[in-house]
Amino acid sequence: MRAVLLSDLHLGSPACRVVALTQLLERLHADTPDAVVLNGDTLDHLDFRRLPPRHAAALVRLRRLEARTRVVWIAGNHDGPAHVLSAILGARVEADYVLESGGRRLLCLHGHDCDPYVRWPLLTLAGDLAYGALVRLDRSRRLAAWAKRASKHYSHCVEAVREGAEARRLTGGYDAVACGHTHAPEAGATYFNSGSWTEEAATYLEVVDGEVLLRRAE
Repeated sequence: MRAVLLSDLHLGSPACRVVALTQLLERLHADTPDAVVLNGDTLDHLDFRRLPPRHAAALVRLRRLEARTRVVWIAGNHDGPAHVLSAILGARVEADYVLESGGRRLLCLHGHDCDPYVRWPLLTLAGDLAYGALVRLDRSRRLAAWAKRASKHYSHCVEAVREGAEARRLTGGYDAVACGHTHAPEAGATYFNSGSWTEEAATYLEVVDGEVLLRRAE
């Protein structure tokens, strides 16, 4: 069993590393895994009219994967409610998903439900706008990355999502849990985070016979 977990593509955002994403999707079409899990925030917003051409093309490639393998759509906070995204895409969208591989059960969820700051939408919006402005100012994304590392709110968010996800793993009796949301890639013993496609280093997770591996896009 081999699966690929992607999160936080943020298609529609100027920060999305759409060229690197397109290259990965081309490889997945050529060497298709048993499952592809889109672990939330695949879209930056629900207004498809604002998708730049390359972003729209990447979304089409994702939909075409559904003809070759199982594609699981999980809703994130940017995607909007699961039932709304499902109606727009014409695909079933889940709140979470359990991936079974190599005799292990991996709980996949975006992680925003574990983030206390999501309850403050204006604060979240301000952070998103500030990050976008820094990316436009410095296309290398180093300035934006430094600002995030220096933010106490961001550090607390990463910790809260990790702790909340681990609590859900233990309650459900799962072997491991994989999140997105924080844009902070991580590969621990039982907690994993696929990172994002808006940072200097775009990352994702690959599951091979129960082993969860953190990969960096080429």
